[in-house]
Amino acid sequence: MVAGSHHGYFDEGEDARVVELVNGSDADVLLLCRGVPREQLWLAAHRDALRVGLAMTGGALFDFLSGAVRRGPRVLTDHGLEWLCRLAMEPRRLGGRYLLGNPEYAGRVARGLVARARQAPLRYLTPSSSTTRWSRWRSAASK
Repeated sequence: MVAGSHHGYFDEGEDARVVELVNGSDADVLLLCRGVPREQLWLAAHRDALRVGLAMTGGALFDFLSGAVRRGPRVLTDHGLEWLCRLAMEPRRLGGRYLLGNPEYAGRVARGLVARARQAPLRYLTPSSSTTRWSRWRSAASK
């Protein structure tokens, strides 16, 4: 059951009223679709004031469901490459996000992994430890 809806075009001055509307609806789930990163920032700023069981962002979900935005070919969407199709359809709007933002994100992840690897020494499996794990798994699976 849908408890309510609201357009996503409101100013910061209206935030408190929107939170009151959401809380007054007694909704269990809030699906927020205002566009990246606006929806994530809004939810992070107001999640403590919201009285919903689950609050999540949906990006272009309703655009896809309504048919306003076409999805990419299934072979690409099934392999996490829908962004490539969206980039081809809206290069001016999404070019900066995907062509600059994705490599920046990948670089941050790589730097974090390298820093973590430097802090913790690698642990190698010895034959005895892997045999013990295999034995435990095998005995648990046979029960």
